[in-house]
Amino acid sequence: MRDTLSWAHAAVEAAARAGAEHAEAYLETGPSTRVTVHGGRVGVSRGDRAESALRVWCDGRFGLYSGEDLDPVELAARAVAETRRQGVPGTAFLAGPQAEPTGIAAPSVLPEDDRTFVTRLADAVAADPGLAGWHLSAGHVRTAFRRTLVNSAGLAVEHQATAHDVWAWLEGSAGHVRVACWAADAGELDATGLAAQLADQATDLTDDGPAAEVPSGPCTAVLSPAAAVDVVRSAGSLLRADNVLGDLRPLADRIGRRIAGSAVSLIDDGRLPGGSRSRPFDDEGTPTGRTVLIEGGVLTGFLHTLETAHRLGLPANGKAARTSTARLPRPMPSNLYCAAGTESEAELRERVGTGLWITKFARPGRLVSNTGRFTALANGHWVSPHAPPRRVRRVPVTANIFQLLRNVVACGTDVVFAPLAGGTGAPAMLVDDLVVG
Repeated sequence: MRDTLSWAHAAVEAAARAGAEHAEAYLETGPSTRVTVHGGRVGVSRGDRAESALRVWCDGRFGLYSGEDLDPVELAARAVAETRRQGVPGTAFLAGPQAEPTGIAAPSVLPEDDRTFVTRLADAVAADPGLAGWHLSAGHVRTAFRRTLVNSAGLAVEHQATAHDVWAWLEGSAGHVRVACWAADAGELDATGLAAQLADQATDLTDDGPAAEVPSGPCTAVLSPAAAVDVVRSAGSLLRADNVLGDLRPLADRIGRRIAGSAVSLIDDGRLPGGSRSRPFDDEGTPTGRTVLIEGGVLTGFLHTLETAHRLGLPANGKAARTSTARLPRPMPSNLYCAAGTESEAELRERVGTGLWITKFARPGRLVSNTGRFTALANGHWVSPHAPPRRVRRVPVTANIFQLLRNVVACGTDVVFAPLAGGTGAPAMLVDDLVVG
């Protein structure tokens, strides 16, 4: 399936001949190489992705059919027949023709076999005396990825990019630590820096100092960027328009009203330079761009697909994503982040008085269903004016996510993006009345 545009056009045209009123062909193709190290042994595996999906609408119904290496004419005939027989009621929402998207670089050539990075990472871990007795597992996945989208409304677009995803896991008697990174080019990967991150986390895990008792109840806290990203990711997931059309419908009436502290501005930028999810168009063909969800604490928008935008009477903003070709597009964040403030993390810590410095969450912060209740287990230090900082471990913290956002007093100057949090970015945050226990 090398000529993906021709395949997609053929599928859409065949669907029309078979009686479909509308059709949309979507393809994900490209080679990948996976290099892993485990127990000192390096392994290499390769794959070649060739997945396709066809959505058709006919007689007031629609259906989605997908697979690998399919004949476009046969797929179209089967899709139309099955949609007429057992399709679900639905209306077609299709992106129209547009100028060729620009602003995203074409991919570089994927190397044939490069074990250099994982080898350098393994060597850096082995050379650190503080990591003696720890066992490394790591992987480096390199993908040359192409998306192709053609529909019956006249849209025909393609985008291709190269991605390098790296993960590393250290296992020891005290437990485990993990880190991850992403880059568009292999030259941007830093094995020494990744090994240093692993060493820092391992040191934190094996510190034998006594943990402080933390009083239950509300306290002032500074969240490091590594912890704040979980707050931002959780808030962004609730601002998906499908949630607003479901359990969180009251949010639709909050546009233009304050829902967070004035220090909070949440932005989702589908064309962020260097962003792990930057692309010129979303998985429905809508051009991507910078969308402000919260500005100075005021709710200004949601993440939309074409359908959710239509249902709420708002313009689409290029946030449709498919978790697989076999699933329908849903509104999802691309490069979601909280904008930087004007104070350093050290300056925010000086404002705490008595409270928590949270360096990371031992268990990632998460929402309980769509209730908005945010929970996490925090590691860091308990501080007070007349005593040195005392280490704390796995302290339970909880808050309603919107109340937590309202209690953000200030944000730090450095925004850090975290691959393990879906590429979300955040600065440090000073928060009042974070509930402990």
